[in-house]
Amino acid sequence: MKYPVLILLISLALAFTVMPCNAPMKKIGLRCCLDDDDNNQCDLDESTTSTKGDCERPYIFSGDGCCLDANRNDICDKLESSAKITTIPKLSIRDTTSSSSTSTTITTTTTSSSTTTTTSSTTTTVSALVMANVTGCYDSDNGEDLDLYGETAGPARAGGDIVLKKDRCITNDTLMEYRCQKGRVYGRESLCGSSELCIQGECCLPEGAACKQAPDCCSGECRKRLAVRICT
Repeated sequence: MKYPVLILLISLALAFTVMPCNAPMKKIGLRCCLDDDDNNQCDLDESTTSTKGDCERPYIFSGDGCCLDANRNDICDKLESSAKITTIPKLSIRDTTSSSSTSTTITTTTTSSSTTTTTSSTTTTVSALVMANVTGCYDSDNGEDLDLYGETAGPARAGGDIVLKKDRCITNDTLMEYRCQKGRVYGRESLCGSSELCIQGECCLPEGAACKQAPDCCSGECRKRLAVRICT
């Protein structure tokens, strides 16, 4: 009878013996565990799910955690740089270049090198709408620049909805160029320069015309031939 009691006492003594914990582990209760926030609770016992109240500027709540929102537009910065879908908040948008209304969610899709032009245009649209929500009126080509395609977003009249206008060709040498003026969107018909054509919302030089740099050419290529540079 003496031996079972002795064994029981030894077992109890071992159970309550203080065992050392090696860093970075910490002794909490009878366990060795991590306690990164030093609140005397094992990290495994704490909930890892954030709530809206846990996030402080410049962080915002998204999904099940907090993310950085440095420009304070209520969109996670990591989503703005890599996401395929961008949601524009607090906008009532009417794209007046078509008869139908646009959605406040704009999808950018990249499938191959052949879609580069389309993707660039969509990205510009997103930027124009976002900036218009911040500044009131935004022009992606910074004013009246006939040689650069641009998109302008802002109200067409005081207190009106934000509309999106895209530079477009009226004829093969006439451009409808949009810009911001007094906080509103204005458009004006302009004739392209000498030897220039209007293609895809900008004035540019056709193949064979003398050029100074690649952006001058409709093809985007300006190469030296003999003593002059021409669009190829």
